[in-house]
This record gives sequence, structure tokens and C-alpha cells, in this order.
Amino acid sequence: MALKSDRFLAEIKKYFETERGTFLHDVCVSDHFKKISGDSSGYAPWLSKLLGYATKQFNLTGRNVLDIGCGTGELTVWMNTLGYNASGIDLHKKFIGLAKILAAENGLPENTFVQVNGARIPFPDKSIDIVTLFSVLEHVSDEVLKNELIPELLRVCRGVICVNVPNRLKPADDHTGLWFVPWMPRRLA
Repeated sequence: MALKSDRFLAEIKKYFETERGTFLHDVCVSDHFKKISGDSSGYAPWLSKLLGYATKQFNLTGRNVLDIGCGTGELTVWMNTLGYNASGIDLHKKFIGLAKILAAENGLPENTFVQVNGARIPFPDKSIDIVTLFSVLEHVSDEVLKNELIPELLRVCRGVICVNVPNRLKPADDHTGLWFVPWMPRRLA
């Protein structure tokens, strides 16, 4: 079963229209199609295994998930369809707008997604069982990570923090599919 996403995909196509005819356009649009797909090799089975493992391994009784850096929200919506109470936050207003469209198409409230503007995570202390950061940390400076993000993660999380980062040894970039980007110095990439 795939996510309901007709309006969401139409908006994604519009968002990437300026890149039409480029490699980047094809990779980005394809990535969004993959994320909403319900096939057995997709994101839903992976998330189900990951969240199930974390819940069991760390004896978590709650199912509150915070997806930090949720982007356009596909993974957060999947987590909700898997029975978790997942919320997503991101800095990018346009991405949060797209995520809210996807949430509405799948029967989730608009407040499933929240745009953040600063260092404070807008959730109460120790209110989250599982925090996810999927391909987020590579976008955060060491200073922000140390002085802002980690203290906030420790404040809101009462359970476990799941982090996924790109493999720097892999020749193709996880975000764009472009070759050798992971091997470049960070400033150049």
C-alpha cells in the first residue's frame, strides 16, 4: 500500500520544475516517488523494523516519535501509518508546507508538522520516546550540534535517538545521486 499523494506529488513536480531536464530533477522527483511507494523494499518496511527494534530493545512503552529534519514529511507520515504518534519538524517553510499537504491526504492533522525557526525544539521535556534524524547531521555545523541540537535532543527525549547519516565511503551522494560528492571537502560539496 502506498501513501495517498496525488496533490503532494503534483506540488513536488511544481517545486522541482525549474530543474527539469537536469540530472538533479530526475533524482529528486524519483526519490519522492520512492518514499511514498508501499513496495516491500521501500521505506515503510524499513521504518517498521527500525522502530519496532528500538521499542523492543529499549523497553519503550510509548509510541511518540519526533522526526527532526523531516523535509517533505514522507517518513513521518509512514511512521503514523505504522501506528506511531509521529511529528515532524524542519527549518524549511516550503518543505513543511508540502509535508502538511501529504499529511492531509493521509488523514493526519496539519499540526503533525511544525516549522522551527531557532534552536529550541517545540516539545515538552522528556515527551518523546523515539527521536529520528535521517540524513540531517551532515547539514549541521559542529558548533550547532554541540551547543544547540544535542542539549535539545537530551531535553525532549525520554527514550532513544536514532541517527542515520550518509556513508562517506559510498561514491554517490545520498541526497542527489551525484558521483564523488561524499569524497569532496565539505565546503566544496
